[in-house]
Amino acid sequence: MDRNARRRLALVSALRGSFEVHPFMEEGDLARDVRAVRPAVVLLAVDPNHPGRALRASRLLRSEPTPPRVALLVETLRRESPEELMSRTLASGLWVGRAPPDAVRAWAERVARGERAVELRDPGRGLLRRLLGR
Repeated sequence: MDRNARRRLALVSALRGSFEVHPFMEEGDLARDVRAVRPAVVLLAVDPNHPGRALRASRLLRSEPTPPRVALLVETLRRESPEELMSRTLASGLWVGRAPPDAVRAWAERVARGERAVELRDPGRGLLRRLLGR
């Protein structure tokens, strides 16, 4: 899940319209928690400062005997293409860019139906780019 409380609450609220939501904050017990809950889809927000955590968690979850579908929420792609990232993490869905909650809900519904859902959105301009006018 996203560590930004406001975005996380908005996303959870939007997802509750279609899903039973169980937010997990740390990856340490994620596999155990997922085994206990048995969700159809696990959404992982990729921290741009520590992307390896979510990417390892995705591979770990997909290696379970009955794996859930894993979908990644990524602010920006740095070095690899969407296809490379999905292949490397075994993800079923990928959202790149800003994530309006209602649009994410529709995207998560596609992932839950078994579609390979990829959304590439405008990542938005960061503070430095806005200040520089780029």
